Amino acid sequence: MLGRLQYSVAYGAFAYSLDYRPRVSAYLGQHLGQAISPLWDLVSGDTDAGTVIRIGEWLLTAAGTVGAGASGRVSIGINSTGHTVALKRFAVEGDRTRVGARRRKLERITELARRMDEKRVLRLRDVLQDDAAGGCNRAVDVWFVLEPAVPSTLMETHKVWSLKDRASRLRHLTRFVAAELLGALDFLHSNGWIHGDLKPNNIGVLDQRAERLQIVLLDVDEVFPLQAEGRLHTYPPGSTGGTVGWLSPERETMGFDQSCDVWSLGVLIVWLVTG
Repeated sequence: MLGRLQYSVAYGAFAYSLDYRPRVSAYLGQHLGQAISPLWDLVSGDTDAGTVIRIGEWLLTAAGTVGAGASGRVSIGINSTGHTVALKRFAVEGDRTRVGARRRKLERITELARRMDEKRVLRLRDVLQDDAAGGCNRAVDVWFVLEPAVPSTLMETHKVWSLKDRASRLRHLTRFVAAELLGALDFLHSNGWIHGDLKPNNIGVLDQRAERLQIVLLDVDEVFPLQAEGRLHTYPPGSTGGTVGWLSPERETMGFDQSCDVWSLGVLIVWLVTG
């Protein structure tokens, strides 16, 4: 507010054009000595005004669907201030109990992560849906607004390493990623949760170029609770999700605990080193 004049700063159409990136990159490098954000490719690109989709305050970017699984589809959203988030969409028909349970898990984990300053797990910012919370529509779209938005996964990052890094650097990166993942898993386990689906596509990387990679554990809405100490889960095989090839042997039968995540981490380390 300046006198009687009021100004609003927002991204215009040119911000999504192909000319914008090189100009911003040149400006940042020349005047601020900074590189362009690794999130750029997720929030830039030509946007047809006729196909703009808004979810609450969030404009879906030209990146389209950046992730899809059995439970939902993930897009990237940006608001008028330039803040980016991941938007996970669930198409719910009939009973909303399951999506409600996912929401409560994420709310609890987000609360704990903020209290403990744990940045290596995906956190819930908001929940949006296309009818009222107590609405009677049989079919409804529910969007989880999640942060941080990650520009790549460990799967994509590993391909870059394999192309440009010598074996010694690859070992260094593997040790660092393993230590970060142990920290993220320790946070979940010490607070009573099993991730259950640790694999390269469920590990986000904030910046592939960084010497010390910042990783984010994804699919946190799929976690499930630990049993009481000394007791094993007896869920039937296949009832708790997971991905064949990354699951521990006991997940394929019955009777497991949080150590199943450590097995998956071991498989992940072997994959990082050998490809």
